[in-house]
Amino acid sequence: MATARTSLRFRLAATLVLLGAAVLALQAFVVERLVEQQEEEFIDEILAAEMDRFVARTRAGAPEPPPASRIRGHVARDAAERERVPAALRDLPPGAHEVYVDGKELHVAVRRDGGADYYLSYDVERHEARLHEFQNWLVGLLGAAFVALVALSIWLSGVLSRQVSDLARRVVDLDPGAGHSPLAAHFRDREVLTLARAFDEYARRVSVLIARETEFTANVSHELRTPLTTIKTGCELLAQDPALAERSRNRVRAIGASADSIAELIDALLLLGREAPAATADAVDLAELVADVAAPLRAAIEAKGLRLAIDVPGGTALRVHRAALQLLVANLLRNALAYTDRGEIRVRYADGVLAVSDTGVGIAPAELPRVFERAFRGANARAGGTGIGLAIVRRVAERFGWRIDADSTPGEGTTFRVRLAGA
Repeated sequence: MATARTSLRFRLAATLVLLGAAVLALQAFVVERLVEQQEEEFIDEILAAEMDRFVARTRAGAPEPPPASRIRGHVARDAAERERVPAALRDLPPGAHEVYVDGKELHVAVRRDGGADYYLSYDVERHEARLHEFQNWLVGLLGAAFVALVALSIWLSGVLSRQVSDLARRVVDLDPGAGHSPLAAHFRDREVLTLARAFDEYARRVSVLIARETEFTANVSHELRTPLTTIKTGCELLAQDPALAERSRNRVRAIGASADSIAELIDALLLLGREAPAATADAVDLAELVADVAAPLRAAIEAKGLRLAIDVPGGTALRVHRAALQLLVANLLRNALAYTDRGEIRVRYADGVLAVSDTGVGIAPAELPRVFERAFRGANARAGGTGIGLAIVRRVAERFGWRIDADSTPGEGTTFRVRLAGA
């Protein structure tokens, strides 16, 4: 299963947003707790100060209730007065308390002085309303700050990843075979500069390898074509010798034709090894091409007691690269010959699909997806094989946009199908 990939900019932005959101949330929590704690302390200070005045006024015979409208006072000097104290406060020990009466939060201060119990209760409803209003403002500010954080993170991540994106674009545009200014000249940040220098060195090595490969293939092509030209010229001269018997003349023509086929195969192999555009397609008689490719293999096919059947309608003309198709068909026929000991090898063409079938040993289902891998050798591999024939077939198909697939039944045979683009 393919792993979902995300951009560097997205990861940077997500990281900044998460980190910033965590900091904002922590700050909001701390501020809210500090405000609530300070309010609690402020209320306790008010009650403590009012308790001193309340006790002093009570001793002086003044009215019991203190002047603050939200503060209620009670004195319990005997059992009768204690009964008049609200039940929620009556049994509270001396100190500061928080109680709820009829759904309202009260802060209560209790003091015992001179054999009397003094109670002060403070209705904090107004303070709670202000606290809730402050919390709402805090949430609103937190939301606005989060939106600003997201926008800032997206912008900042773009700034931070811009050089990496620019480097990636320049690397994509690199042509190792052509000259270009060093990538490192366009960047300043140390990490990106290190990457750019690494790509510059890699591009230099690739350019050296390409130059070496181009020189090598040119030398090989020249050195192979020279003896082939000599063979072809000699065959043409021999074929014109009137003293040569007709049977020998036919053999000389066959040698000349083989020299032409080798030259075409050299062109095809060189084309596969390069990234240059494919040569112009030729008008090819498919039946003739298959017969020419099969001709050198007929002796080996007959020696194994096999039958070669070519079911290609006469006059089937395709516009394809002739040498490439010859190379593909030759490898498929040689593969079929290597793994077939009885029965037949059949070449069919219909509706743009060329199929090569055999009645050989077949391919195990687990191995079938790997048959086109280079140097792959299955359980039924025969001695003397290299495991590159089918890899060449796939390379040819990919190079010219042909689709190839295979199906096989162990013990019954294998069929390779090639859909020829533009057929």
